[in-house]
Amino acid sequence: MGLAFEHCPACNAKTCTQWRREGFGLVLRACRDANALSEVSGLAEFHAACEARMAEFEEVDDEDDGDDF
Repeated sequence: MGLAFEHCPACNAKTCTQWRREGFGLVLRACRDANALSEVSGLAEFHAACEARMAEFEEVDDEDDGDDF
């Protein structure tokens, strides 16, 4: 069996801890807010960090001097 993704909205430690605190309330919140589990699990923050990193790469690519080789 492999390792779980650190920010898995279903089974990471933050989500499980929140489930123990809220119980079915977490399910209701997730049904009402599509971003709830992403925020609880840290997935939303992970996505934002990835997007910022990709923007850095795009900036470097934009600074290209035109030499493709």
